[in-house]
Amino acid sequence: MRQKTSYNHLTHTHMTRHLHWIIAIMLIALALPVQAKRPWHQRQDRPDIPAIAARLAKAAVMNDEQTKTFTSLFIECNTEMEKIHERYRLEDGKSLSSKQIEQNTDNRFAMARAILDLREKYYNKYKRFLSPEQIDRVYRTEKRLMGPPPGGHKKSGKGKGRRQRHQEPPPPPPIP
Repeated sequence: MRQKTSYNHLTHTHMTRHLHWIIAIMLIALALPVQAKRPWHQRQDRPDIPAIAARLAKAAVMNDEQTKTFTSLFIECNTEMEKIHERYRLEDGKSLSSKQIEQNTDNRFAMARAILDLREKYYNKYKRFLSPEQIDRVYRTEKRLMGPPPGGHKKSGKGKGRRQRHQEPPPPPPIP
């Protein structure tokens, strides 16, 4: 009789451990989609803009006055960029209606125009106190540092760094 009690105790302890692990895994699984649904600029892993501005200023060999002006403008520019991304939010999901797909396409064009206008606006501001070489260095370094948003731009490995020539599609298979 004593052994049976010990066995039940071990089984109960073993099951409790498994139950704790199952609950922990379920809580983590429930928390992941919430993080993934947030826009990249609202996530915790969002880039530290002032730190990036400092690295860009260092890479472009700016003096103290240039660094101060650039950092202020860079933060301002990124704040406006976040507003553009919020304004032109895209619907996501696999079962979008034709109207939603059309709206997404229109939003992509509008967002691209707004981003281009914003970049040109700040380029003209940077030109007032930075040399063309410094601006070029800032843009190249920024592209390397900022990169795409986490989980963002997905590209296939084909043609990495090279433009591919247009090729005719293969002929259809013969009909049996």
